[in-house]
Amino acid sequence: MADYPDALINCRELFDAPETKSWASSVTGRTCENTVFSASLYLPGDYSLPHDDCVQTPSGSRQVAFVWHLTKGWDVGWGGALYWCPAHRYIQPSFNTLYIFNVSPQSVHLVTQVNHEAKAKRLTINGWWLGPDTQTGESCPATTTFLGNSALQAY
Repeated sequence: MADYPDALINCRELFDAPETKSWASSVTGRTCENTVFSASLYLPGDYSLPHDDCVQTPSGSRQVAFVWHLTKGWDVGWGGALYWCPAHRYIQPSFNTLYIFNVSPQSVHLVTQVNHEAKAKRLTINGWWLGPDTQTGESCPATTTFLGNSALQAY
């Protein structure tokens, strides 16, 4: 966190605030205790492979993921969409839209490749709220290939 600018440190504090974690717990039905926070900038050629976010840490298991889109002036032809595999849905980069979802083996997603002609910055604040592993009723294996139904909520 020492390398983060003040605005990003303040943002992390907002996502880690008791009121925010309480709100996330109330809308997801998951216990949100600890916060893992990062920011992403996808440049031309960047993408992410399919993954489900299932990770267990000494501080708890990832329970709820958040992705706050902060992209202005994005053209759909530039790629960089969040692809939600369970619903076969492309979610285009946008400005000031927060997506949250319960982490499970079914929450498989990826980011499509950013086109080399992209002229805007694809920015997100993203992370997870951690909680006890026993609450989900489903374990997150190290790898998974199931692409079943799972809920993605926009706020």
